[in-house]
Amino acid sequence: WTVGATAQPEPGLTRIELQLHDDDTTRALWPHRFALSLVVTIGDVLDLALVTHNTGEQAFDITQALHTYFAVGDIAQVGIAGLDGSRYLDKVRDFAVFDQSGTVMFDGEVDRIYQRVQGPLTISDPVLGRRIDIDCSGSTTTVVWNPWKEIAIAMQDLADDDYRRLVCVETANAADEIVTIEPGTQYRLGARYRHSSLARP
Repeated sequence: WTVGATAQPEPGLTRIELQLHDDDTTRALWPHRFALSLVVTIGDVLDLALVTHNTGEQAFDITQALHTYFAVGDIAQVGIAGLDGSRYLDKVRDFAVFDQSGTVMFDGEVDRIYQRVQGPLTISDPVLGRRIDIDCSGSTTTVVWNPWKEIAIAMQDLADDDYRRLVCVETANAADEIVTIEPGTQYRLGARYRHSSLARP
């Protein structure tokens, strides 16, 4: 990645664009020409936009995700609203299909691909006294992940108890939401994150 542009459109708002282009190394792994732009806008809200440009002469298919990891006070008290009624693939249970009922809570390993997600999501974190609202664009798929204790112990980049202080909620194009990008066109995957206070227990 290289820094393509930086700007301050208005006081309190900063925008950074990172760019990545195909080269001999990428084409040896994946034979397509492309240009990626990750636009990060920081202000009262955090806005991420991943734009994939097809700069070649053939269409290609992609899946993708914004792998956003959120620090939380205690995963056992965290809830994710906005997925009630959504169907999901449970990777912990060999991709079995379930329907979400109510708020997503955590009492063990969670690795799920929620499909046909409508509307905003909210992470409620009573221990840290905050909520994070997530608005997605270019996506109807949400990945929710927490490794829990056994997997965290086996992971080299996590301390044994780090699973208690993180949750991953990804805006994605995954599973059956495959994106086809025609030559000379682009696709934008976006997410906006807003923080607000939540009463502590």
